[in-house]
Amino acid sequence: MWLVTYRFYVHDFTNRNATGGSPSSALANSGVQVRVMWRQNGISMNRTYKADISENGNFRHVVNITIDDNKKVTTEVINEYSYVNMPFIF
Repeated sequence: MWLVTYRFYVHDFTNRNATGGSPSSALANSGVQVRVMWRQNGISMNRTYKADISENGNFRHVVNITIDDNKKVTTEVINEYSYVNMPFIF
């Protein structure tokens, strides 16, 4: 059996230098939404994840979507906010 996991993130590059000592709620108050759409058993599925306005941080791990070898889709809501200057370097 195999699994593939997609991780969805949002980063506020405008406030990338914000820290816990200098908090930013701009990401949470931005109204940003992550919409994930897929097909499962011939049925169109979608989920929308909205920002939590009570959180501080410039980086948000929104959700993990896992697909198994039977094409079953599982969602795991993470919704964790943190501070990151440069989240990904490839």
